[in-house]
Amino acid sequence: MNRRRLRQWAEFLETIPLRKFNINNWASEPTIGLKEPHCNTVACALGWATVRFPELYLNYDSDVKVMQVRLVGEECIDHDACAAFFDISDGSAYALCYPSQYDTTSMKVSPKRVARRICNLLEIRDEAEWQTALVGDKRN
Repeated sequence: MNRRRLRQWAEFLETIPLRKFNINNWASEPTIGLKEPHCNTVACALGWATVRFPELYLNYDSDVKVMQVRLVGEECIDHDACAAFFDISDGSAYALCYPSQYDTTSMKVSPKRVARRICNLLEIRDEAEWQTALVGDKRN
């Protein structure tokens, strides 16, 4: 687990305004790309990670018409790129990045909420234990 990168990601997410965050999209403007939190693009936690970490980047795959997050020099995409870059399990990456892993009935998924989830992961040494706790309570 790359704790330094995870901490930096959580700290960066704390700066993203709620209106610029949507857990359902890597990024809303594939032709513009993300520049900084005050640009006109809305993105999810991993989409915004591409602004903080140049090793991660957004790629629009025109063949399948989908935005992907990629890791420089690697073939992996999306949560696999997240797992490789932050040195966490696929399950942890999925739990951080995908909307289905959050309870959205009681509250909107915000960048601060994802940041808290990253901080919770940093506090617990065992990723499997953290993932098990999330299954029972997606509000975190």
